Amino acid sequence: MLPCASCLPGSLLLWALLLLLLGSASPQDSEEPDSYTECTDGYEWDPDSQHCRDVNECLTIPEACKGEMKCINHYGGYLCLPRSAAVINDLHGEGPPPPVPPAQHPNPCPPGYEPDDQDSCVDVDECAQALHDCRPSQDCHNLPGSYQCTCPDGYRKIGPECVDIDECRYRYCQHRCVNLPGSFRCQCEPGFQLGPNNRSCV
Repeated sequence: MLPCASCLPGSLLLWALLLLLLGSASPQDSEEPDSYTECTDGYEWDPDSQHCRDVNECLTIPEACKGEMKCINHYGGYLCLPRSAAVINDLHGEGPPPPVPPAQHPNPCPPGYEPDDQDSCVDVDECAQALHDCRPSQDCHNLPGSYQCTCPDGYRKIGPECVDIDECRYRYCQHRCVNLPGSFRCQCEPGFQLGPNNRSCV
């Protein structure tokens, strides 16, 4: 039973309140163990090694890469690269080393060419074989030994992407202009019709 507050001197009252608070406080929760079982994205907890282990998304995600792309696993994620891309493997990484491909004859042709059945060097069509790095908004044009990425008609390159040109800003139409993806259309006011040049109204 606690003594009445009015019967105690000021300093003793302070000590009594302090003891009351310390005595009623619940004991601290036990410290958390040093091991953690939550991992960041791209990793999973390995109970055997007691560490986070990289997830091989190329094996766990069905069709991780579409088309002619190959899946390359790396720490915390994966990459989709063209099948012709060369990848330097980390020999100290997880998992067994990749199988060694059969010995191939070195390509005697210059870059952008490959030998045909008669051992003549023929141009590689990077566009047809999806060996280019053109953006989806760009057109790929094959060149001898190389290729070129260009914007379609009605588009211009801004940064790495092709963006639609708003032809209506240039006042090509006599009355009204409607911008379209990669193009435009002129319209006339009531009582007029488009002339032969599709821009003037008569």
